[in-house]
Amino acid sequence: MGIENIRKTSTFESFVPPNEDTMLLVAGLEQLANDLTINIKNNGGFDHSRLINLYGKPGTGKSHLLEAFVSQIISKGGYEMTEKILFLNDKDVGTWRYGLYNERRVKIVTVDDLFANNKSVNEISSFDLKGFMDCIYRGYETKQFIFVTSNFSLSGITEIIAKQDGPGRITSRLKEMTLSSIKLDGPDYREIIAAKRIDKGPFAF
Repeated sequence: MGIENIRKTSTFESFVPPNEDTMLLVAGLEQLANDLTINIKNNGGFDHSRLINLYGKPGTGKSHLLEAFVSQIISKGGYEMTEKILFLNDKDVGTWRYGLYNERRVKIVTVDDLFANNKSVNEISSFDLKGFMDCIYRGYETKQFIFVTSNFSLSGITEIIAKQDGPGRITSRLKEMTLSSIKLDGPDYREIIAAKRIDKGPFAF
């Protein structure tokens, strides 16, 4: 998974907020993307690590907003920003301990659909959990900004991490890094798309 896989249609402008709270969230994410871009271009990085988590049920637009966030940074910062961002999804979880992730030139790590194949946090495998714990460790050490989307809240994930964290070093760092964990509410847009397609007839493409 890489930046080249981001859908061009996933922009802040194309996202339709279902309520006022989500509208304010979208505006806040767009401003944050702009601020991070300026910080990287002017200062080369960040003074400390930070993490935000966007969570909620499937189909509410989490992936759309994450992709819009990355696209906004590249749009404002130029092509050079593609070397500063690592775009991952749940399938990449086992690779966090290797390759590009370990390069200090990466300033922003985005993870879409973290633990997407699990029905509950209690089903998360030790391997996948270790991958995310490593992500937190290295993000803290290299002062990265991390943006994670998931069906699960960060508090729920943190509780599971704490059970495997021994003295609690990763849990402590995660709490320090966390800027916000925000629930995205709204209807399942995939169901809306399906309903519109059915209305057009059985052979509508």
